[in-house]
Amino acid sequence: MELPVHIEAGILLMAACPAGGISNYYCVLARSSIAISIVLTVATCILAVITLPVSMWVYEIVLGQAMNFSVPIKLLFGQLVIMVFIPVIIGMALRHYRPEVVEGHKKTLSLVGVIALAGLVVFVVIQQPGEILAALSSSIIPAIGFTIAAMAAGLITGRACQVDIQTQFSFAIEFSVRNIAIAAAIAITLLGQVEFAIFAAAYFLIQLPEIGRAH
Repeated sequence: MELPVHIEAGILLMAACPAGGISNYYCVLARSSIAISIVLTVATCILAVITLPVSMWVYEIVLGQAMNFSVPIKLLFGQLVIMVFIPVIIGMALRHYRPEVVEGHKKTLSLVGVIALAGLVVFVVIQQPGEILAALSSSIIPAIGFTIAAMAAGLITGRACQVDIQTQFSFAIEFSVRNIAIAAAIAITLLGQVEFAIFAAAYFLIQLPEIGRAH
């Protein structure tokens, strides 16, 4: 596609990263299998300790360029604890001990989630507004293509596993939603290339309406 070098690098980096925790919320909105989504998120983050270095090693061979890379293990497991384990444990406890509270506040909790998601979008944009807006124009086509291809791969995988359509859609979401924080951490702190993280932010912003239409 004759993309800028930093966009190509951002795509490769996103492809190597595990699933993002926000995929669990997307599955809530889509009414797909939340349990499968959580399992896949946790599994990909744990396996990233192996898959990330292997991916970078393959990139080094194919591109003929040293990556000087190490896995941000603390960030990976910190995200798992804060964004997955703690919310799931609290939710399970509430459902078990106070099911009436959960049923009575479903709409409120969904609204809080939407507001938090909107706040996250604003936070991403205000970090580097000029760079993000400039990157959107060159990122929109590859980001849409990446998302569609990843969702298709997820659906195919789910179908091959002979699961129901709701679980297949959970696979599709998990395959397409990448861990933006890990991508940014690798780009900025490990590779020393801030511009590599630009595609990750642009990808997140472009993906929101795309996944929304799929829902």
